[in-house]
Amino acid sequence: MTTVIVISFWIGLPYWWERSCNFTIGLLVVGHWLMINTLFYYYMGVAISPGYPPQGSLIPEAVTICKKCIAPKPPRTHHCSVCNRCVLKMDHHCPWLNNCVGFNNHRYFFMYIIFITLSTLFIIIFGFNLVYQEVWLGTNKDYETLIGHPIHFNISSGESSVS
Repeated sequence: MTTVIVISFWIGLPYWWERSCNFTIGLLVVGHWLMINTLFYYYMGVAISPGYPPQGSLIPEAVTICKKCIAPKPPRTHHCSVCNRCVLKMDHHCPWLNNCVGFNNHRYFFMYIIFITLSTLFIIIFGFNLVYQEVWLGTNKDYETLIGHPIHFNISSGESSVS
């Protein structure tokens, strides 16, 4: 995610600023809103406990015993083999969050997925024009302005590897 943000500021920001300052400010506002929400919901998905059954007390609604924990298990509780604990309303163990998705953090995980999808679409939509104009059509023929520019490095490395 950090790489995408750095590349967006290093390549995308100058490209769009050159075309329209007001449009670029709008892109910055929307992009930062998406980034802040994505990071917030990621943090909440990681930091919030998924919800565990109470330990050491009788659970009146417990109908089964977990065979791994040897403890009473409420309905819709499942044992996570990664965390080695029972999780209330367990959906799955998420490797990106390194946490189970359960009763307490399911909404944060769901919102994280929504915002990461919106952020990806945002980058694809506004990065497509840049790639199309600069790489596909090759509209920038002034190569001295591209010295040190990542697109120039990508184009030159691709040409040298082919020859």
